[in-house]
Amino acid sequence: MSVNRAQLVELYLAYVGRPPDVPGLNFYLNGDWPFGDVVHWFYASPESTTLYHNSAGADQINAIYQNLFNRDAEAGGMAFWLDALATGRVTSEYVALAILQSAQNSDITAVQNKLALTTAFLEQLDTNREIAGFAGDHSAALARAFVETVDASPESLAAAMAILLAQVDLATGLPPAPPPPPPPAPAP
Repeated sequence: MSVNRAQLVELYLAYVGRPPDVPGLNFYLNGDWPFGDVVHWFYASPESTTLYHNSAGADQINAIYQNLFNRDAEAGGMAFWLDALATGRVTSEYVALAILQSAQNSDITAVQNKLALTTAFLEQLDTNREIAGFAGDHSAALARAFVETVDASPESLAAAMAILLAQVDLATGLPPAPPPPPPPAPAP
């Protein structure tokens, strides 16, 4: 089974904490790659290993919680995921996606808010200059920092959406669009 756009947006959030870049998104969408291969590539990517500091066990789980929910794992969640890893119910490759898809209570709201923001960001990459500009480590870090500002609160999502265009300009390295000209003065 190949991946679809919604799954890819989830994978980008879970494994690299940012919106997809258009060339990467198109690579996966047009490649007809098996889902398991795509998960492996995300997990093994330099960007993902940097985000999770090549961690394992409790450190990996806590880093995933920080990325997705902006908080440390609580004792019960930590115990659940450590047991899932130890018993093979989930692998290290899949644990970030499993945590995202298993979010509950306010955590699911945080994930939904971050997915809404990353999707809106992706949709704003609609010119060749923006698509080409949203590339490389610097752009990824800026976009990741922007996504980190969103949590489970509606206020955090509203605040991020209010500055979305400016953040896209920042991450793509483009100067902000000039304000529209003032309306003409009325004739005397």
